Amino acid sequence: MYENMDKNAIREAILANYGDSISKIEGSFAADMAAAASVEMAKIYATIDYAMQTFLLQTNEGEYLELRAAEYGISRKAGTKAAVSITVTGVDGTNIPAGTRMLTTDGLMFVTDEEATVSGGEATISATAEKAGAQYNIAAGKITYLFTNIEGISSITNNAAAVGGSDDESDEALRNRILMRLQMPATSGNAYHYRLWAMEVDGVGAAKVLPLWNGAGTVKVVLASPDMGAVSADIITAVQSHIEACRPIGADVTVVSAAAKNINVSATVEISADTTLDAIKKEFEAAVSEYLQGIAFELSSVSYNKIGYLLLAIPGVNDYSGLKVDNDTSAVTLQTNEVPTLGTVTLSAKSDK
Repeated sequence: MYENMDKNAIREAILANYGDSISKIEGSFAADMAAAASVEMAKIYATIDYAMQTFLLQTNEGEYLELRAAEYGISRKAGTKAAVSITVTGVDGTNIPAGTRMLTTDGLMFVTDEEATVSGGEATISATAEKAGAQYNIAAGKITYLFTNIEGISSITNNAAAVGGSDDESDEALRNRILMRLQMPATSGNAYHYRLWAMEVDGVGAAKVLPLWNGAGTVKVVLASPDMGAVSADIITAVQSHIEACRPIGADVTVVSAAAKNINVSATVEISADTTLDAIKKEFEAAVSEYLQGIAFELSSVSYNKIGYLLLAIPGVNDYSGLKVDNDTSAVTLQTNEVPTLGTVTLSAKSDK
């Protein structure tokens, strides 16, 4: 609003108000005084301009957004820790104490939740990430090291990916929850109410409500993580407990995790000489991932044409052919409990021959 009120504009305005009887040339007393005052006044206008943004929900951020959220009884959700199952192989009878620390190839730490003993050559142990964060949602096979060696253990690994890790709620996600509260009539246990209750729990990034899904009085709530993937059993339990404490008497509520629907993409591309296939693939993967996260629980299908548009919009892509999305050339239908996630992307360069 006051972006034009910089020090130069203020200085010229001050000098214009002196009148013609005073020297205003560079180096004069009047010019020097106006220059000094204009610097401090520009700071005031910048502060006013920023303050104006903090008054509005759409432009608020950080602690000021949290203060606005508090007016509606909403607080920023804390990040959650990922959970994973770890398989340990070794000599029978070897004890793995609770609290044993294990590392990924990237140095991320997981801590075992319980004591276990190797039997039949292996033991399966549940473990939790040392810290909260989405980066702990590591892929299968990433946990391979013991922080402290245990005699009798020959190898460790996670046969499945870790799930349930999330970062602290972002400003955008918090803002959307406030807007949801203001714009959606959540009353008397209607569908909006169940969605609001689910979204209040740490680790939930999106929720879909299916009223009467199994007859009168039944409600199903499908949950997705902040990165639009599956949620852990702990988060499902937390949402179930929270809804039970809030819902009207008589409702039969089922809470489940969304199922990830891997979307594989392949195509042949014609690229410019000033780029590489690897660079194209990296940008395309990022664009498709953003698109898929944006439509989770919002649309019932993944658009084939949208994927093609995203590919052609990548700088350096001149044309493409043979585009397959989920090994087909049409839209991919999503079930009510499915969220689309990016699977494999296979791009090949068009031959000049």
